[in-house]
Amino acid sequence: MSSADNELSKLLENWDPNAELDVNFNRQVWIRLEGRVGSSWEVDALLALLERWLRVLARPRLAFAATTIAIFIGILVGGLQARSMQKEQYLLSVNPYWVNSTQTNLR
Repeated sequence: MSSADNELSKLLENWDPNAELDVNFNRQVWIRLEGRVGSSWEVDALLALLERWLRVLARPRLAFAATTIAIFIGILVGGLQARSMQKEQYLLSVNPYWVNSTQTNLR
């Protein structure tokens, strides 16, 4: 046995498992757990940012502008995706063996 094992054995022999706990032990444990779980600076920062954006968007003009911009971006992205799909369908109708380079065809 090593000296560390001997020291551990001596400590375990002298250990009293019936030690009395502090009266506030449970309360202190729960306070520490709540502190760890309840407040994360990332979550707090994200909530603060979200609250700030909601306050800004609560103004009718800004809410209308943000909604209009979001709709136009959605139309633009949808149009580009539809054009890409039409191109693929055309190429497949002309050449049924055409495979898009971004797809993997395992036939």
